[in-house]
Amino acid sequence: AKGFRAVTLRGDAVSLLEGHAVPGNRVDVVLTYLKDGIKTSRIIVQNSKVLSLGGRTAVPTQLGMEVAPQASTITLEVSPQDALEIQTAKAMGRLSLILRPLDDNQSPDQIEVTQHAVQGDRARRRNNRGENCNRGHVRSNGKEYVINCDGAISQVLNSDEP
Repeated sequence: AKGFRAVTLRGDAVSLLEGHAVPGNRVDVVLTYLKDGIKTSRIIVQNSKVLSLGGRTAVPTQLGMEVAPQASTITLEVSPQDALEIQTAKAMGRLSLILRPLDDNQSPDQIEVTQHAVQGDRARRRNNRGENCNRGHVRSNGKEYVINCDGAISQVLNSDEP
């Protein structure tokens, strides 16, 4: 449509909703990435129209038509600003889609969730105290290290080593 742009995303069956996001449907685009060392999912584009799935613009009309699930790309109609955000987000993390009902034009109440919300209050309290909190593991020169939430790096000692 006039004033909009077409943006294509590459994905797998899960991120592309197993072919349920067919041309004419509406989707939200979600970016999952590390924000200040914390896994975060954020809706970056809302209510985008699906233009094509796997390069096909026709909507499957027969039940059992086996077109959509094998698709590895989806093209969306977005504003120029949303197109730029999607292009930037591609380099930041993993993009996936959330299918919207056709008659749902409202913005969701919550557009961002962190790993702390998923883990629950108990894990959040434990991490706020710094107990058992780490951002990840890394190997270097045959040794394993833990990166703690406070940024400190500690070597993992193997009890089998002398």
